[in-house]
Amino acid sequence: MNNGGGTDCLRLQGVMTQKQIEETKAGVFLGEALYKDLRQWIERHYRESLHIVDLLDPNLLVESRTTLNEPSQLLCRSAICEFQ
Repeated sequence: MNNGGGTDCLRLQGVMTQKQIEETKAGVFLGEALYKDLRQWIERHYRESLHIVDLLDPNLLVESRTTLNEPSQLLCRSAICEFQ
């Protein structure tokens, strides 16, 4: 999976024991509550459109970085990117 892995990552599967599942951090397995939270995050933060002129707005960078903090928390993970 070096260099991103692409669609092959989606096919990567591994069988876990019940003990491994129980020891896994919350936020890893997609259930109804996590799905609802992620869906709400998308609806709050994804723009309906992005135009060339938007790329000139310095606030777009701030908005993008701020937006990435929430899924890290929802998924009980550490920062996704170095700037977090």
